[in-house]
Amino acid sequence: MSQETFSPMSKEDWSQPLPLKEGPTLLPWPQDAFPETFELYVKELARSTEVPIELPAMLVLAGVATVMQSTFEVQIKDDYSEPMNLWVLGILPPASRKSKIYTDVTAPLRKWEYEQKLKLEPQITSTESQKKTIEARDIVKSCG
Repeated sequence: MSQETFSPMSKEDWSQPLPLKEGPTLLPWPQDAFPETFELYVKELARSTEVPIELPAMLVLAGVATVMQSTFEVQIKDDYSEPMNLWVLGILPPASRKSKIYTDVTAPLRKWEYEQKLKLEPQITSTESQKKTIEARDIVKSCG
């Protein structure tokens, strides 16, 4: 078996990058796309952080989709369905307040998740303890 050698490419080996073609003209975000409470939140978050309204709007849509994903599903075939998911990607230059918007929009989800953790922790600890007891009994039974 022969061993291949690796030789890094020099700068001369690289061709000039091709410019990206201009994409389609984007339509403006629709007015009153959300129920009133969400609409006010999205507009105020965009205003207070000085970001395009599309960023908080898309993240709010993703948050709502996360909460609702087990409520609805798409029937692909008679015997196959998928939960509805929404994947969004906010593309802005560095230091465009993307993290701030993400943190603010996901705060209610993270709060709920933390509350659920606290609520279920005793039950989880108890179940884990019961599992260890059962496993220990099984080991003793298999040895005897």
